[in-house]
Amino acid sequence: MIALFENNEDLDIFRVKKIYSDNQLIRVFGAGVNLKDYAYTTPVKNNKIKILFASRLLKDKGLDILISAVRELKEKNILIELYVAGIFDLDSPLAFTEKEINQYSDNGDIIWLGQCSNMPELISQCDVVALPTMYGEGVPRILIEACAIGRPIITTALGGCKDICIDNENGFLVESNDTKSIALALTKLCESFSLIESFGLNGRKLVESKFSNESVFEQNIDIYRKLLN
Repeated sequence: MIALFENNEDLDIFRVKKIYSDNQLIRVFGAGVNLKDYAYTTPVKNNKIKILFASRLLKDKGLDILISAVRELKEKNILIELYVAGIFDLDSPLAFTEKEINQYSDNGDIIWLGQCSNMPELISQCDVVALPTMYGEGVPRILIEACAIGRPIITTALGGCKDICIDNENGFLVESNDTKSIALALTKLCESFSLIESFGLNGRKLVESKFSNESVFEQNIDIYRKLLN
C-alpha cells in the first residue's frame, strides 16, 4: 500500500499521524500538461495589463481579494483588466452565485468570460495568471498551463502552489487573504514588461523539466515499476 500526495502539507499530516510509514508516502507533481497543446507564445506588450483568473468559482480561491487588489491599482490610474473564467460549483457552501459574479461584471470589476474550453488561446491572450488561493491545493493545473504558455503567475505558498511558482523567478508568491500583497505583485508586473517576459520564459523551462506529461508519466511509471519489483 502506498499513498500519493500532490503537496507536502498533506503528506506531512500522514507522516506525523503515522497513518502510513515513511516509505509508503510519495510526493508527485500534478497531472502534467501536453507541451504541444500548451506551446510557448511570446507575450505582446499592450497599453493594459490583462490578468486572468480561471478556476472553479469558490470564494476560498481568492477572487474577492484579487478584485480588491485590481481596484487599488485602477484607483492609481494603472491600466489593468481582470478577466474571469470558470464554472459555478453550487454544491459547495463557498460557491459564488451567478448573481454575485454578474454584479462584479456590471460594476466593471471583472470581464466575465463564463466557462471556456480553449484554455491555451485564452491564456496566451493575457499577460498574467493569478490564483491567490486560501487553502492547500495540489498543484493547480491552471498555473502549470500558464507557465507552459509563458505567462507569469501570482499565487500563495499554500499546498503545491509553491512547487509551480518559484518566487521572483517565474512569478510571485503572495500572502493569503492579503490585498496589499497581491497589489504589490501586480504593480511590479505592470511596471515592467521585461519582467513579464523573463518570468514567462522561466516558467516554461520549469514545466519542461518537471511538469510535462512525459516527466509526470515517467514518475508514475517508475512508482509502478518499484511496486512490481
